[in-house]
Amino acid sequence: MLYYDVRAIKKLADDAESFYEFYKEWIGKVEVKHALNLLKISSLYYNRFSEQSEEDYILYFGRCIYQLLVRFPVHRDLILKTENECRTIHLAYNNFFRRVRVMEKRYYKILGGEYKLNAFLIFSEISMSIICSLLKNVPSERLDNIFPVVIRIDGLPLSENITPQDMKSVSMIFDQISSYTGNIFRELRNLNILDLEHDCSEQAVKKTGNWLKEWDDFDSLNRISDLFRFCNAEFSYSDLNNTSLIVDEHCAYKAYEIARSRFSMRGTSLFYEIQELLKENPNFIEQMKPLVPEWINKRDFFSIAYFSEMENMSPEDLYIEYGGVNIYSWIHAYEMLIELAKEEVDNRFKKTVPGGLKLKDWVISHTRDEWVRFFVNGGLSWTIAALVTDYFTFDDKALDINDCPLLSYGDSLFLMPSIVSISCATRSLLSLFSAKNITSQDKGKSHERQFIQRLKNAGVCAEQLSLRKDYECDCAMLIDDHLFFIELKSNGHPIHFNRYYQTLVNIREGANKSLI
Repeated sequence: MLYYDVRAIKKLADDAESFYEFYKEWIGKVEVKHALNLLKISSLYYNRFSEQSEEDYILYFGRCIYQLLVRFPVHRDLILKTENECRTIHLAYNNFFRRVRVMEKRYYKILGGEYKLNAFLIFSEISMSIICSLLKNVPSERLDNIFPVVIRIDGLPLSENITPQDMKSVSMIFDQISSYTGNIFRELRNLNILDLEHDCSEQAVKKTGNWLKEWDDFDSLNRISDLFRFCNAEFSYSDLNNTSLIVDEHCAYKAYEIARSRFSMRGTSLFYEIQELLKENPNFIEQMKPLVPEWINKRDFFSIAYFSEMENMSPEDLYIEYGGVNIYSWIHAYEMLIELAKEEVDNRFKKTVPGGLKLKDWVISHTRDEWVRFFVNGGLSWTIAALVTDYFTFDDKALDINDCPLLSYGDSLFLMPSIVSISCATRSLLSLFSAKNITSQDKGKSHERQFIQRLKNAGVCAEQLSLRKDYECDCAMLIDDHLFFIELKSNGHPIHFNRYYQTLVNIREGANKSLI
């Protein structure tokens, strides 16, 4: 399977006219399959977050198709087939956004729309709190004494009826709602009034639940477009009302799903390994303390072990800084937020009188300075506390609320307890580093040293080469009179498919570099 540098193509396609001029010249140098694949990946035929006008569709994508027909007349049928499939994607997105627009108009007409983001965040926090109640075995009759509106998600049992087999479905639904909440907040946060003191109506809160259904459809639509753009999936039209997608068995999306499952399973497996280790050696954490900062506590150790495992880093390597903050500080800060959120959720389930329908009743809100002091009280320095507070603040680069759990409101930052209480610090931090492009040169150097040392331990002659200013080889090794020049890449574990695909591109670029 061929892979294309999505980042470079997207940068070109951001200016549609410039892309067209580039594309018109470029297709004269390549085969038709490359020309079609690049056009599919460019997304020139639809808008990701809004309707695309017919004029724009024809002006840019239509002209590219015309140039393809001129350049490859013998492949006319294949080009027109691809155009028809791209048209299917174009219409699907446009129909979705028209439907959302109609839904929005109805919401405004019935309830007014000034504080709809308030209402949605309340809906989301209550619905996820009720899911948490299943995990904590809170009796269902208690819910009316805790929540002003009892929101039940389709497919979820009552706490009295829940079985071990249900737990996986419960966790999946929670993760979905958490993810969709972050996505919806990202899209609406600059377009809607947010007021923690506003008292929402019960009807307004319930109505915003439709957004989760719409985002579920949008998520499916994005998955279809990913399969079409990156995995050579083809549309099959059985009739006017039924269209299906045929996916190749070597599709990269399947490999991504397997990798993601393994990533999750490794975390579960590691948890039980640590439990067994602590049974065999109850003093293990005490023995580790001389190797870690003094403010690290017992609850941090699983995330430390998980991060070390996922990033192949030793305890000494966790002093490496990402964005001016070492890994120990990152983990400790995020675990502090998890602990705070858990306390809030636990206290919520002890209530005997339902909370109100103001957003302040369902979130933890402080000023930025108060959050900085919160981290300082946990052992971090003032400088590090300020840095993590700002990194944790949700902005345009944030992928979801797990990455950036502090949401802005005026001069304050608030946290949604139900989401953060069940967050995984390691996965959230890895996603945050990727989203905000927080990197460390030391990580790559550390892995290079580990790799070379392992080769030497195995009796292989290996060294890093730095022969002149413009040439460096990460590792040169000699085996049976054969000299190998190796380019090493230290890629983080991608959370989302587009980043997984780009990682494959980066790996292949590194391999090509090593052959030059």
